[in-house]
Amino acid sequence: MPLKMTLIALAVMAASSQPQADTSLAPPVSLAQSYQDGIDVSEYWYSEKLDGVRAYWTGQHLVTRNGNRIYAPDWFTGPLPD
Repeated sequence: MPLKMTLIALAVMAASSQPQADTSLAPPVSLAQSYQDGIDVSEYWYSEKLDGVRAYWTGQHLVTRNGNRIYAPDWFTGPLPD
């Protein structure tokens, strides 16, 4: 029984640990701020984010705001610009 509990504990620890992000990949994006009346949003690029993760295309790969690389399939990244 102690071996089984040890293996379960190790599995939980391994599943909950995350690799460190490569901060050199972190894109220079700003965080959204609260909306203020009087701003003409037609002068800005914007998009809805309904679910999932927003990514930044570096010309070589997709990364999150924190610099975590997203390993997208070639069929998805192929049409993106260099």
